[in-house]
Amino acid sequence: MSVRMRPKSYFRIHAISTKIRELVLCSLSPGDRLPSEREIADLVDETHNRVHRALRILIEEGIVYSSGCRRGLFLLSQHKAQNKFRTSTPKKIPITFLLPLEAKSRQAQSWQRVCENFRLLFPQIEFNYLFDPVNRNREADLYLTWPPLLDCSIYRPLDADQILSEELKPGDLLTRILETGVQYGKQYAIPVLHSPAVFWGHRNLLTRSGLKISDFKEPVDFFRWGTQLDSINQCAMGFSFYGFIYHASQWGVEIKKKDGHFLMNKEKIAAFLTAIEPYVKSRHLPFASYNFDKYFHRGQLALLAGYLHALPINEQRFRLLGQPLLEDGFACQTAFMLAVGKRTKQMELITELIRFILSRSSQNILFYPETCFSVRKDLYSQQLEKIKRDEGVSIPHYDFRGFFSLLDIDFYCLCGDWLYAECANYLCGLTRLELALERMSSINISEMRKKWLNSVSPQLFQRYAAYVKASSRKPKH
Repeated sequence: MSVRMRPKSYFRIHAISTKIRELVLCSLSPGDRLPSEREIADLVDETHNRVHRALRILIEEGIVYSSGCRRGLFLLSQHKAQNKFRTSTPKKIPITFLLPLEAKSRQAQSWQRVCENFRLLFPQIEFNYLFDPVNRNREADLYLTWPPLLDCSIYRPLDADQILSEELKPGDLLTRILETGVQYGKQYAIPVLHSPAVFWGHRNLLTRSGLKISDFKEPVDFFRWGTQLDSINQCAMGFSFYGFIYHASQWGVEIKKKDGHFLMNKEKIAAFLTAIEPYVKSRHLPFASYNFDKYFHRGQLALLAGYLHALPINEQRFRLLGQPLLEDGFACQTAFMLAVGKRTKQMELITELIRFILSRSSQNILFYPETCFSVRKDLYSQQLEKIKRDEGVSIPHYDFRGFFSLLDIDFYCLCGDWLYAECANYLCGLTRLELALERMSSINISEMRKKWLNSVSPQLFQRYAAYVKASSRKPKH
């Protein structure tokens, strides 16, 4: 939509808010609960989407109050049916949105389209987009980010109950995916896109990479393909650290846990890390060393450590991850998380924006053929059927238990700062490789767990214990 049309759209929605005043609010008393949005849409003979936008205006003007947590809307005060029609849009409110994408990529354009649609609800908002695939720690109000466990010194805790609405319920999100944004009992991110992303017809890209599907036999082949996907910004887990390291396990590089120690084939791991070294230092992974060194040294649960040291890498539901398809295509798992900047002053608007992104209309914009994302199971099922029908490719059905649904909770305490430093030593710098492998082979899980627990403050441990207790009560699927 062009800039010239925005005021016109705003006035149209404002006219609908006037109809709501006249046909709905006049019959209510202060404190009364409004009918549902769909009922109001029937009363004023408008679409549900437009009524939703009009109600946002009434909330902004202080006539209607939203209690959040899906409890409904309430009339606050007496109002005049003949409201003076506004002839100018409100004062602009800047919101900075940082996205780890290339500015000209199709994904970036889709996100901008979603944000511009949101401005129809709140025309006073003015978005400032920061497209920065390298530095993800620039100050912003909202972040599109990965990995799921986020840096609590940059992001602020969220209340999922405030984000979920009458239209969006917990069941619409993949089961237990919300837990990937939780750290010590606090949630720092909301998953917005999470499903396998399917790539087909990448014959030109494969040719430029010197790869064929039939040649995908070694871990380094999958690694090279991952770097290519990441270089074109079509895959959130394109670089092998977050996805394709999985194939190191599937193709003979194994790490097993036994009797409190990790046992590994050091020769195979060393060979694999040596083979990928040229690609790690290539332009395709400009921020790998920066990000991983940072996350590992802060002692947080980064996905790489999960792939290398936890049991889920051998579970059935990970088989889709990185699997080549029969028709020169490729399937991988993707996920994006929305996190809110710790210093933002627009928390209410950011919450509305996250809810809008999670809505079906926004998902339909972000759900396009070349890279298919979805939050809802029905959209995911449509994706599978469309690919099977149009491309003749059959994809194993995804397990909706989620990404880390059965991850051993003790793993949060298992790996402390020392272990992460060792990981960063050889996975980022690839220096002193033999020494790092030797030390990791001798790690005693029980002792490391005690060391990690003793290294955190009592308050932090209490929060963690409460989180473990609450998680243990949840039914496993």
